[in-house]
Parts: sequence; C-alpha cells; structure tokens
Amino acid sequence: MKKIYISIIMLLLMVFLTENVNSQTINQSWVKSRENIRSFYKNNNKKLIEFDKNTLINLEENNIAADTESSAVELLKQIAADNAEINNENPIKVFDILQKKFQDKKHYFQVATDISFHHSTKNPFLNARIIKGLKELLETTFDENLKTLKTVFLYIKTPYIIKSQSQQIKYGSEVIIIEIIAYIREYLRIEKSGKIEIKPEHVSIIKDVYNDLSLEHGIFSNLPGAKELISEY
Repeated sequence: MKKIYISIIMLLLMVFLTENVNSQTINQSWVKSRENIRSFYKNNNKKLIEFDKNTLINLEENNIAADTESSAVELLKQIAADNAEINNENPIKVFDILQKKFQDKKHYFQVATDISFHHSTKNPFLNARIIKGLKELLETTFDENLKTLKTVFLYIKTPYIIKSQSQQIKYGSEVIIIEIIAYIREYLRIEKSGKIEIKPEHVSIIKDVYNDLSLEHGIFSNLPGAKELISEY
C-alpha cells in the first residue's frame, strides 16, 4: 500500500511539473521544473536524451528572460555534460543556444571551458563545435574569446594534437584542427582590418597555438585551410 501511495504522489508531481514545463515562458520556475524532471531520468539514457532534446527545442524556440540566463546556463551545462558520451546532437545544440540565444556571451565561454576540461577526450565533435562558436564570436568578444581559446586548447592539445603528431591522426582530430585553422585565419583577418587593438598577449596566444599545430611539416598540412593559413601567417 505504501508503494502505491508513493507512486501516486510521484505521478501527481510529474503532472504538475510537466504543466510548468510546457509553459511558453522561459523563466526560473521553468528551468527548475526541467531540472527536477531530469533527475527522474538519470539512469535511463534513452529517456534522458529525449527529454533533453525537448528541453533544448523549447529554449531555442522561446524567449529567455534576461534574469533567467544564469539559471538556464546551469541546466545547459548539465545537458552538455550528461550527453557528451551518449549523444552528439544535444551537447552541440547546447552551444548553438548559448551562442545565438543568450545575451551575455560570457556563459558560452564558461560552459566551453568547463566541458573541455571535464570531457575533452570524450567527444571531438563537441570540441570542434566549441571552437567554431569561438571563431564566430571572435570579433565581438575579442579579449575574453582569446583567453577562452587558450584554455580550451590547453585541454585538447595532448589528446588530439600531440598524440596525432607522434602516431597517426587520432579519430576526430581532423574536425578540431580544421576549426582551429579557421579560427586563426579569422584572427588574422581581424588583425589586418585594424578594427581591434591587438595586444601582445593576443599575439602570444595565437603564436603558441599556431606553433603547436606544426602545419609546415606536420601531418595536418593537407587539411582544409592549412596551406592558406601557412601563407597568410
């Protein structure tokens, strides 16, 4: 009998939470409801992936209140972390939302740094998406962007670049290197345009990343954009 009562209570709670979740307003109450429901799916990857997919669709299609961004970013961080090894689509969508929907881009940098630190070896395609987003945000978030690149690169350098250079190209390394090459080329374009003051620390970050790629004589020299970057640099 006790188990029946518990089941009924759980069902009523789920109904209540689901009603909140289906609200068109992305506010702190909505975020909290999503977090509560997610906890029921922690041991069921299939249901968690589907629930997170629905959460991301809601975040993508509805307005996010400015005072909700800090709460929502924690939810997005959980989704990216929990899906990093079991699903490609959801964590990549997390960064689409952080880049395009959030007003404060510092959230993109924070989640990028956290995910790269904890999950750098688990999903190369997620790392590539992170760097692609940094490149697309570079001109409008220059200083903080370069600092984030430096940190992210530190975490992915050994598993994807150094190990590929010493053996053979590791699975997934190509997509990461291609995005890094594109990032450096975008930096050089901005530098040449004169739109932004280039500081010595900016030059140092790009120089270190470029040198670590060893494009001139390394195994990455034939990747898309590599020859162009060698010429431009």
